[in-house]
Formats: sequence, structure tokens, C-alpha cells
Amino acid sequence: MKKSVIVLALALSFTAFYSCDSTKSTTSSTESSSSSTSSLISGMATDQMQSYFLNSSETQTKVKDAIVSNPSSSLSTQVTDYLTTSSDTKTQVANYLSGSGTKAKLLQYAMSNPELTTKVMSWISGNSDVLKQALSLVGM
Repeated sequence: MKKSVIVLALALSFTAFYSCDSTKSTTSSTESSSSSTSSLISGMATDQMQSYFLNSSETQTKVKDAIVSNPSSSLSTQVTDYLTTSSDTKTQVANYLSGSGTKAKLLQYAMSNPELTTKVMSWISGNSDVLKQALSLVGM
């Protein structure tokens, strides 16, 4: 039910935007849609944010790109710590790091490995502070 409400709210926001001013450019509609999503996200409860995050491949792709492109960010550091200490991921990471992997390369490796990416995205969504940080990192 909550997922339906979120999708409906996004659809209504987008529809309302177009019905108010259909002369805006595509860039403006994208910016407005992002702004609408951002304000929608800020009013969500943690479980709603988790559902949104886990069901939005676009948002997960943006988070992956942000993690990889800024390895010195707090979120990237937290992801690296998770990857190197979690029983679900540390064996794969240890095998990778036995070479000459750096933090930036580790993040690239993890975000290009579907199994590790799934685990990271689940870990992010399961930690409300990290989830909020991930969503804010991508402008939401």
C-alpha cells in the first residue's frame, strides 16, 4: 500500500507540474521532478524511504555512481568499512585486496559486481542514517 502511495504521489506531482505549465523545457521538468522527489523523500518515514530506495534502480545507480566517483566521501568510507568487515562480503573483498587494490578500486570493483552491489544496496537501505546520507548524496 505504501509503495502505491509513493508511486501515486510521484505521478501526481509530475502530472501537476505539466498541467500548470506545459511550456517549460525538458530540463526544467527534470529539475522540477527531482525537486518534487526531494521534498517527497524528506517527508517519508524510514520504511517508506527504504522501499523507495530498494525499488528504484535509477536511484541505486545514482548512489553507486556517487560512491565510486567520490571515494573520500563519508558514505564511501562507510561502504568500504562494510565491505571489509561484513561476513557476507569480506571474503570476496579480501581476495580482491590480495592484489594491489586501493579504496577507489575496491569501490569500483564492488559497484561493478552485481552480488556485492546488491549486498551494499541492502546494507544502505537497512541503516536509516546511511540511507538518508545516500539519498542526500544524489540530491534527494
